[in-house]
Amino acid sequence: MYILKQHKNGAPLGCPLCSSPIESLRHCLWDCPQAQKVWDRVTRLLAACEVEGTTSWSAAAWIDHSVDRWTDAVNADSWCYVCTRGRIVKIRFKRGLQPASPRFPEIWMLIAGFTLWFIWKARCLKVFQGTVRPPEEVIMDIWFALISCLRGQLDEVCSHSNDVVTARLRFWQKWRNTPMVMQGGNGPRWNYQPPRWLFPTHLPPSLRCRPQGPACTRQH
Repeated sequence: MYILKQHKNGAPLGCPLCSSPIESLRHCLWDCPQAQKVWDRVTRLLAACEVEGTTSWSAAAWIDHSVDRWTDAVNADSWCYVCTRGRIVKIRFKRGLQPASPRFPEIWMLIAGFTLWFIWKARCLKVFQGTVRPPEEVIMDIWFALISCLRGQLDEVCSHSNDVVTARLRFWQKWRNTPMVMQGGNGPRWNYQPPRWLFPTHLPPSLRCRPQGPACTRQH
């Protein structure tokens, strides 16, 4: 655990989740097979949110894509995901790939931010408690964090805006066509049940149902 060794002498250098002999920050949050399983599914979510282009380590880490040499160096020998018109291909990073380009940058930042955070939490859970959190559970954590965050944003919009109607319209313009929202006769509703395509074919029974949040009120 290279990261931990920076603070604790004698700690092992290897990744706690796989057989990699060195655990760098990029390995922990991107290259580790466990992290890649999460990013593979999250990329499907990004595609459903109309985020197209290349999802790479530099994009996930919010590194400036305009600095070509720095981007190439950071992504060297790393996998990336290329999404075009909803089709996703996993390839080795190469120079000249276009960075992820969402219609609304906030969507990319929120999803990527939660993904990094929960991958890191899963890694720390293994290091300090010896518990392995499967990628499926990490994806569930990301999904419900997104719903909770968006609910909070909408409540804040409705309580701190002088023009509530306009503020709501702007909010739903950004989020209503994402998988986190269901369309109904009474307007948009939060989708507490993650779509099955976010998970492998054989989803463990314990993850097929999960208690939902508060009742959907004040959503439109």
